[in-house]
Amino acid sequence: GLHDPAVQRSGSDAIVFPIMEDRAGVLWIGTVGEGLRRFDTETGETVSYRQKDGLPNDVVNGILEDGRGRIWMSTNGGLSRLDPHTGSFRNYTVLDGLPANEFTGGACLKGRDGTFYFGGINGFTAFDPEAIRDNEHLAPIVITDFKLFNSSVDPGREVDGRILLQKSITETTVIELSYLDAVISFEYAYLHFSSPGRNRYTHILEPFESSWNPVGTRRFATYTSLPPGEYVFRVKGSNSDGIWNEQDRSLRIVVTPPFWETLWFRLGLLLAVFVAVTVIYKTRTLTIRRRAEGLERLNVRLAASEERYRSLYDNAIEGVFEVSAGGLILSANPALARILGYESAEELVTSVRDIGTELYEDSRARGEFLDRLRRGRVVKGFETELRRKDQSRIWVAISARGVFDDDGELLQLHGFLEDVSVRKHAQEDRESLIEELEAKNAELERFTYTVSHDLRTPLITIQGFLGFIRQAAATGDLERLDGDAGRISAAVLKMGTLLDELLELSRIGRVVNPPEEVSLADVVQEATEIIVGRLLERGIELVIADDLPVVYGDRTRLREVFENLIGNAVKFMGEQPHPRIEIGLKDEGAERVFFVKDNGIGIDPRFHDRVFWLFEQLDPNSPGTGVGLAIVKRVVEVMAGRLWIESEGGGSGSTFCFTLPEVWNRPGEEA
Repeated sequence: GLHDPAVQRSGSDAIVFPIMEDRAGVLWIGTVGEGLRRFDTETGETVSYRQKDGLPNDVVNGILEDGRGRIWMSTNGGLSRLDPHTGSFRNYTVLDGLPANEFTGGACLKGRDGTFYFGGINGFTAFDPEAIRDNEHLAPIVITDFKLFNSSVDPGREVDGRILLQKSITETTVIELSYLDAVISFEYAYLHFSSPGRNRYTHILEPFESSWNPVGTRRFATYTSLPPGEYVFRVKGSNSDGIWNEQDRSLRIVVTPPFWETLWFRLGLLLAVFVAVTVIYKTRTLTIRRRAEGLERLNVRLAASEERYRSLYDNAIEGVFEVSAGGLILSANPALARILGYESAEELVTSVRDIGTELYEDSRARGEFLDRLRRGRVVKGFETELRRKDQSRIWVAISARGVFDDDGELLQLHGFLEDVSVRKHAQEDRESLIEELEAKNAELERFTYTVSHDLRTPLITIQGFLGFIRQAAATGDLERLDGDAGRISAAVLKMGTLLDELLELSRIGRVVNPPEEVSLADVVQEATEIIVGRLLERGIELVIADDLPVVYGDRTRLREVFENLIGNAVKFMGEQPHPRIEIGLKDEGAERVFFVKDNGIGIDPRFHDRVFWLFEQLDPNSPGTGVGLAIVKRVVEVMAGRLWIESEGGGSGSTFCFTLPEVWNRPGEEA
């Protein structure tokens, strides 16, 4: 293939104009539209030079070599000189004195005295290549204009109450701007007038930019939304021969920050924070002191009832507890320790430091329980899931009463819980079974109706044509007899196909083929061979990606997926003049997605889910039973994958996408 500069080992179909052999035996070949080529007769290597590499035009009309081994060319964009050692071009146009930029094919000659002659549309151009010298004169570069929001700023003129320029921008060395000056521009000029339109420029804004910006002949630079800080704008220029003046013009720019980023504002904010923290600290200290006094009064009241409580506490069947508002278990009876799997109440109290994170399966349930307690002071029968000591889960029902201080702050709570796991699991199993039965009943009802309808149709066909066969047999009409027998055979075949597909659908998930390493490229090939006749009949172009991987899974089921998706694409291709089906793989984040894409009639987004229903056919007149896509969905779901459609309908084609997480790894391997 071609590279930059292009290198190739074989020829092409380009139209060749001039061919010139240089002193080293290298052939230089001019083409029409494909630039210049250098052919090394010893290695067979070809290097291509195009307009993007520096040629003024890709049509090369004449080629000559000068005394220094440089290659001169006439093109449809002027004359060009190539240095083969550096690969650099120097181009000459009417701006350099040529009578015209367009030259005539093959009209070139090197005279005995070394003079070059190139013929063009306005006559011959003659010159001594050794006398052509680059203009090495250097000129200064100046900044000619400064603009704010695309409007020029004049010296001494106020802008929003400020004078930005005390003197001409050409003489200015420092500009102070506000952070609100979001759009600034500089215009500059290189004072070299031999061919000013071909002077070139490069600029940089330090430290906002890390490298120079070569902008060609453009004479302005614009910056937007510069952060507050100090910058230096620097610009350099070159003359029409590409000779750069390394002495740049620089301008210092200071962007002042908003008041909230200034030092005095930050110091004031720090002082305000210090005062606020002091007030909060004193208020918090007072609150804590009041809370401590409330606890002391509470302890006096609790002492009187402690003896009565202890007897009930130790002998209760339910778990009894006292817990602080922060989640620390203050006391627990033996029944609570037994329910939570601990040897004793002492072990439970000393081991668990925060029930919200150590016992609650969902910490949000702890928050909901406390919210209810604060609102109603009492909570009864709150059901939640807890973790036992061995990390097993149990369902419990908690009833508790809160203890609050004089300010209404929750101090602690006491109550009891009972293990309701058996009842809860029975309830969940019952609800799950009801949902499953409802779904299966709905599917069975739809299945029964569709099967009875689809089986009745061929039976009616058979019954009807049996009468015609008897008539044909009686009259000896063999031609009609053969046609009616064929229709009966087609009806029987349709019934057999429907029964086979229903049997296959019922086997998915129950009959599991041993997993093996499977090349998806081979699987796709096997699937296409099954329906190759339909592909050839429709003239469909089939494109299969080269990067289909080797996976570990059920080869038969994977083939069924691709066979049904490709067959569906063929079936609904429509009257497409250039039918095409593409099979490939794409990465979407951490997920790898397979796809089968066609340019057929497409599927309206309203029916994207419906097409996967059993016996669902959007077009009742289309061939098939409506089972194929249901089989694909069942296979993908058994492999823990997802299946969906991307299509806008209306002839835009369809893309069936699916993922297969379980086919990537062998059992026991990490993903």
